[in-house]
Parts: sequence; C-alpha cells; structure tokens
Amino acid sequence: MVESAHTATTVNSVPPWQRWGARMIDFSLLYLPSNYLAELLFSRLFPSAYLQMALPDARIVAIYLAPGMLWYLLPLVMVALLITSVVLALVMAVFGATPGKAIFGIKVRPLNGNGTFRFHLRRELAVFAAGFGCGFPLISALTMVVQRQRVALGLPASYDEGRASITGMRLTPVREVLGAIAIIATAIGATMLTVSERGNAPWHLQTYAWQNPVTSKITAISRIWQVKSIPAAPPNRYYEFRSSRSLLSMVQFGYERWSGNNIDNASYAAILQPVVQQHFKVIDDWKPVTVGGISALRIHASGFDGLSTAIEITVAVQGRDCWQTSVYTRGKEVDDTTGATDLAEALFSTIATDQSEISALNVTSP
Repeated sequence: MVESAHTATTVNSVPPWQRWGARMIDFSLLYLPSNYLAELLFSRLFPSAYLQMALPDARIVAIYLAPGMLWYLLPLVMVALLITSVVLALVMAVFGATPGKAIFGIKVRPLNGNGTFRFHLRRELAVFAAGFGCGFPLISALTMVVQRQRVALGLPASYDEGRASITGMRLTPVREVLGAIAIIATAIGATMLTVSERGNAPWHLQTYAWQNPVTSKITAISRIWQVKSIPAAPPNRYYEFRSSRSLLSMVQFGYERWSGNNIDNASYAAILQPVVQQHFKVIDDWKPVTVGGISALRIHASGFDGLSTAIEITVAVQGRDCWQTSVYTRGKEVDDTTGATDLAEALFSTIATDQSEISALNVTSP
C-alpha cells in the first residue's frame, strides 16, 4: 500500500528521536530474552568463559565492579545483540513492523524487491555493525552519534543508503505521549527483570538444612545445589547435587557399608582405583587431605569426552562405613568452581559417628 503524501514524510527523513524510540522499545522487549539465550549457548559451547562471566563468585563480582567490566562481558553482549538482530529481522519479514516501529508508524521498505527475511536480516546486521559498532564500548557510542547526525540532516543512515527507504507517519500529540509511555514502560520492565536476575547472585550465600540419613547429622547446603537421591541397594546411599544456576557442576555423595572387616582409607582407595581408571583419565595419585575435619584421600582425573570435564574424587572410611564424593565440573578446575569445595566440606562434616549434633545453623528448609 502506498501512503498518501500528507501521512508520510519524505524518504529517510523520520526524526531521530522516533527511530531511537522505536529501537528502544524493541530492544527492551527482545534483548533480555536474547541475553538469556546467549547465556545458554555460552554455557553449553564455552563453559569456561560462561563460568567466568555468570557464576556468583566473589572474584567475578570484583570483575563486574572493575572498569574493564564491559570488555569482559563483550562476547556475551555481542552474541545477544546478534540474536536480537535475527529476531527483529524475522518479525519484520513476517509482520512488516516491530512493536516499536508499529507504535511510531515507521515503515522500512527495500528500494528494490520485497521486504524478505534476507533483506531485513542484512539490514539488521548492518545496523549491528554500523549502528552499534558490534557492541564495542566507546565505538558503539561513536557510531550511534554519527548515524544520529546523518538522520538529523535528512540523510539516510549509512546502513540504509542505497538499500532501504524509511518513512514515518506524522504523529499526533496523543500518539507521541503513548510512544513515550511505551518507551518508559518497556525500559523500566527490562531494568526490573535484569535487576531481579542479578539480585539472585548472592544465592550461594543462602543455605538450607540437609540431614545425612545414615548418621542423622545435619549440615548447611548452599541453595545453588539441588539434591536428589540415586537408587542403591540398602544400606548403601547415594545422592546427587547439581548446580541449580549453571548445570555445569555436579557432586555425587555416596555411602557404602563394607561387608568385611574394618578397612582404612588406603585400602578402600585401592579397591576403587580400577573403576576410576576405567571411566576417567587419572591425573595424579591418591593424596591425603582433611575434609570436614575428617582424614581422607583424594585423586584428580579428567573425562574422556573432550568437554573440559574435571573430576575430583575423595574417599574417607570410618570403621566399615565408606564415604566418597565425586565432583564433576566443566570449564574450570574443581577448586575454582563456586561452592563445590564448600559442599564437599559440608557433606564430609556429617559422616563422623562420634560427631556432636550440629546446632544453631540458622538455616531454613529447602
């Protein structure tokens, strides 16, 4: 449909504030979901980088507060912007306008051909590069200023020159007010969701009470861990703790009642050694450690799956009661993984049969 002369401005002369307002609404609606998807992709494809950027670790908080924060998060920002560009192109191809462009009456048409997904995708990618500077700090600010000046002078943005015409309806005062309300509402909504998500970072400081069913001892477990029981023949017990925030780490806690005479840590480790070698690539030998106040032995290994999996196995024996933890992490060493070491300490603190009842933990039920 061709718009009449009194309802549309000249080609490429939509005021900068209208274009900015439309883009602001679209990004407020789409960038946050795109960021979640980018985090999901990073957590699966680049676990080490994702752990550095996303996990609630004190060192990461320090990085967030440092001047280099934007550079540190740049890969995630770039991927989120690219995903947003693809979604915007798809919406434009299907509906002919994004929510922001519909509110401000902005039309984007190719100078030649139809408004296909390919056309809109190429345009959005050009906006990503020439309009947002690929997400690079400072560069993006410069590119946005340059494009704003071109549009203010009645010139097409560089990414539209020779490719697309941008037309917009003359807005009534009522529509201008509604557009301003939409900008403010979507911006506030996106900010609140972001703050709410980032506000969950201290989760690793929140705890719940977990009771060892064998010894009836209680310990405090960080809420980043979700626990489930693994079927086992009585009286053996096995539990699996998975990180509820990243799914990049897992701890298995097991109990086995030895059928023979009392054994020690070294004997039990020797029994487990063939099983460990069968399933993992052993890195070192069993070494004595103290975990949760208990003398134990520990060995490190890696997976054969090529997914940067680090494994740490710890065993401790109390008479005929044999205990073990197996910690699995992706992308980082176990010692550098948020909460994994603390969880192992907490679990082993419940195994000593002569341990006095833990009291005043100041924890809540899960």
